[in-house]
Amino acid sequence: MKWMLARLAWRFLIARKIRAFFAIMGISLGVLLLVSSQTMMSTLQHSTEVSARERFGDFDLIAGYNEGQRLLSSKDITWINNLEGVQETTPILLPYTAGHMPENVAVQPFYYSFKADRLAAEHELLSLQTGSFPEDAQVLISSKYAKEAGLGIGSTLTLPFPPAEDQTVTVSGILKESESLSRLFIFNYDWISKLTDHTGQASALILKLDNGNVKSEVIEQLNDHFDGLTIDRRSAKEEEQKNLGGLRPLVTGLSVIVLLGSILIVISTLQMSVQERQKELAVLRLLGGTRRQLFEMVIWEALWISILSSFIGSAGGIMLCYATSGVLEKWMGYRVDSVVVSYPVIAAVMLGSILVTLLASFIPAYSSSRMSPLAAHRQQPARLTQHSLWKHIAVYSLFVGLIALSILIPGGKETSKTAVIIVGVLFVLLCFLCISFLLKPLIKGIALCLKPLYAMEGTIAGRNALSRIGRSKQITRVIMLSVIVGFVGFSVLDSIVKETEKNMANQFPLDYIIQSAEASYEPGFSPELSNQLNRLKGIDSITISSSLLVDIPVNQMSPDWNGSVFKIDNKDHVLASLQSMDLIKAQQFSSYQVVEGKIQDLQKNQIVVTKDFCRYFGYSIGDTLELKMDEVSEAAGAAPLQMNIVGVIDQNPLFPGDEMTMYTSVDAVNSYREAKVEQILFNITDKNQQEAIKAQVQSLLEQPEYQNTVFYDRMAELETFYQQYKQRTAFLTASILLLTLIILAGLMNIMSSNLRESQKEFATMRSIGSKPWQVIRLAWFEGIMIAVSGTVMGLIAGVLLRYQFLSALDAQSPAPYGMIFVILAISPIIGIASALPSTYWLSKIQYNRD
Repeated sequence: MKWMLARLAWRFLIARKIRAFFAIMGISLGVLLLVSSQTMMSTLQHSTEVSARERFGDFDLIAGYNEGQRLLSSKDITWINNLEGVQETTPILLPYTAGHMPENVAVQPFYYSFKADRLAAEHELLSLQTGSFPEDAQVLISSKYAKEAGLGIGSTLTLPFPPAEDQTVTVSGILKESESLSRLFIFNYDWISKLTDHTGQASALILKLDNGNVKSEVIEQLNDHFDGLTIDRRSAKEEEQKNLGGLRPLVTGLSVIVLLGSILIVISTLQMSVQERQKELAVLRLLGGTRRQLFEMVIWEALWISILSSFIGSAGGIMLCYATSGVLEKWMGYRVDSVVVSYPVIAAVMLGSILVTLLASFIPAYSSSRMSPLAAHRQQPARLTQHSLWKHIAVYSLFVGLIALSILIPGGKETSKTAVIIVGVLFVLLCFLCISFLLKPLIKGIALCLKPLYAMEGTIAGRNALSRIGRSKQITRVIMLSVIVGFVGFSVLDSIVKETEKNMANQFPLDYIIQSAEASYEPGFSPELSNQLNRLKGIDSITISSSLLVDIPVNQMSPDWNGSVFKIDNKDHVLASLQSMDLIKAQQFSSYQVVEGKIQDLQKNQIVVTKDFCRYFGYSIGDTLELKMDEVSEAAGAAPLQMNIVGVIDQNPLFPGDEMTMYTSVDAVNSYREAKVEQILFNITDKNQQEAIKAQVQSLLEQPEYQNTVFYDRMAELETFYQQYKQRTAFLTASILLLTLIILAGLMNIMSSNLRESQKEFATMRSIGSKPWQVIRLAWFEGIMIAVSGTVMGLIAGVLLRYQFLSALDAQSPAPYGMIFVILAISPIIGIASALPSTYWLSKIQYNRD
């Protein structure tokens, strides 16, 4: 009997081939997205692991002490090596640290040392530009220091190694250029540990573990055994490997949403199938069929649909990944060596989609089992459900109340942000649950708008859409879901981009920097470079002169200050820099404000400082500072400067967070040294010629007189963010397109069923003189009413949810009127497209039916 029901369900399914096709296509698209997304994530996971190893090194932890008096002993190292899960270790030794550094070492670049082994070579500090790892009496130097000191491979220099005597070392290699790691020396661990009496000891250990699953256990054991041990979890590498920079949660979430849309299509399809086969089901009941058998027959039909869909969708998803592997490299920014297909995951997706589809089919299956045989045999038309006035008042009051709450809840606090999001989600859920309360007035409103142009078609289409509202609920929910996901998703992504760009603009007002390879208190490079740069078209720049390093007496120390303080003549002093910069020009690139006083036409004895400088050291406008040249400054020994504070600004114009720089006239700085330039910051205004202009700048820097300069492209810091934005936008767009295809499949299915039901009505219209185009317009208008109604409801919920999310993110974004217009303009096109196959069929058969 079971197989008889299965065969009967199969015959019922293929009896309506068009509907079966659309149902299978709807589910297949959902499975396709799930399979392709999971295959894509497996592929990207493999690619990310490779790139993460290349970028962060093939190791998992760094454990050690920051302060110089504490080192890991040989016994400690042995204990760590014997820990379960630890595969391999290698030591890092910092023979001198900031808190315990001899004076003659303090003026040198920072000393590091590594063993000459495979694991040490994975550390990012050992990124060689040229040369080889140092052996005994050899050193690796930074690119900037090589330029500053005029050194190359084979050059020698004499360095202090207390308590040992000074040693002459040879440069064995030069590190890759890095703005953050500009002054360091790297030595061979075995050589320097003997030289400095640290044999067998280490400041830290690099740990390679058996696998990532044991990381937490190893960290816990290290913390239990050692007091005050600092552990670098390599969180950036871990996060990139696990979440692909946050892409995995988005991919999984959107895939589930698309599958949910597919499931709603299945429910709608099976409900229509039950409605259209009322007579057949009634006959089965009258012949002795039980309610359970009717229930099982609908379940069997859903099973056939889900099995076919899972195989078609899985095969399509795998083929799609192979076909678009090149797109992954272009749009996702990941190197794809090969597509990684995880068959256990695909099997789980197939099984999961079948089970979810079967669960969804319980709703129409239950309704079929509760059907009265006699009523079904008479095929009484579906009646429009009438809700009482009190139900309308209650539902609409809930809508208004939630909207009011979303506006009235104050922002700022974390609890308020959570409440705002909860209110938004509740509003969306209410829209989904009470869809008929919104759908009816919207359909009536659209019909009313169509009446002045097409009175008959508008009236009949509105009546038909209302009478079949039960069929339209599920597809309307899918339309709402698509609009909400697209509208909120693109709005939030756009807002995040704007906020990030704004923050980056505040942090780095200019995109490019040419910096002296020498220390800031050294001469710098010729101002002629600034003149040559300004002669290039498409560049807007600002020049910062070389600064003077000065000691400033503290008037009144703020408890907030956490920097270094030293004594001169029994008075507290701090170290600061004095430089000249065109503060008016800087306002073109920065949003800094003048708190009080003036910032232009400065005299030799006048300075401008930040408000934090005044707060930390107890100064205000009008005070006089005695600036003594620091002992390491080029102008050391010169007479102190008596400088008056004539202006206070809210922040450093070009380097927010730097409150230890004071600004004065060019003459004041030049009176102590030859005019030199420390930095030139610039933007490229002609974006179309950006690469060409960068090439021109780099060509200028190759001139012999500018060999002591370093060029940094700060735009590269935004590239990773823009790449992630592109990834998320691409996947969100693909998900919306698939949801749109699912919507089309569902609408076509509904329109096919609706028009079949209205065959006699259309034939009657033709017999009384209606034109063919009137009948076709009638079908189109019904499709438009469903599509536009769902779109409007989605926009209502989406606008509110967007407002909630942006409030919770403390983000500001202009209202996306353009996006709203585009969505509204597309919706009637989808409605018309959904009716095209049915109207084509109708035009072929309407003359042959009664």
